[in-house]
Amino acid sequence: MSWIFSTEKDIDGDTVRHLHSEIRSSRQFWYDKSLAYLNWYTSFALALLSAFFLLLAKKDDFGPYLGLLTILPLIAAVLCHYARKSIRICYRQFLEHTAMMSKLDYMLGMYRTTDQQNHSPFFEEDSYISPQRHFDYVRKFKREDQFVAAELDAPERTYHYKLSIFRMLQVLAIVLAFVVAGAGVLRIPNVMETFRAKDAAMQTQQQNLSEKVLKKDEGRH
Repeated sequence: MSWIFSTEKDIDGDTVRHLHSEIRSSRQFWYDKSLAYLNWYTSFALALLSAFFLLLAKKDDFGPYLGLLTILPLIAAVLCHYARKSIRICYRQFLEHTAMMSKLDYMLGMYRTTDQQNHSPFFEEDSYISPQRHFDYVRKFKREDQFVAAELDAPERTYHYKLSIFRMLQVLAIVLAFVVAGAGVLRIPNVMETFRAKDAAMQTQQQNLSEKVLKKDEGRH
């Protein structure tokens, strides 16, 4: 990658600005990709669960569709699992690019301390152009991987709220699959009794038909 430079090496201003622009574009790409995965996986999972509920609502006897009713929520559960993994990969890339941008922001003077000659009349107690809490938070970490790991594990982030959607859908899908499978197991004795009753009815009908044929033959003789 063209932005691999040692932090101990002096980089001229034009190179820093070029890297800043390139990494900012790449950072936006990964953020947009995570949103695209979020929308696609959510829509697909909801479509599968909607098909499940529609099929369940329109069929009085869902016995013939028991396999399909079990498979649909299981597919949705697997889909939610891969959605969480895909979004985590994209968000990790986004965080890594954010860390790289923080270094370049500092090199471009965006964290420069204000002085008397260039003092802003607004928020006069702030010492930095960027929000103070961002600077204080990032300064706690000695390495980039520590920052990324902390952000991925931090509960108060939109990333975790996004993943909670798939956790809830995954739990719902698994519960529905077990409920339908359990209902199918409970229905097996009833289904067997129905088959036996139909078989007995067919045998009785055939026996009656045979008796009628025999009576007709006896009447002719």
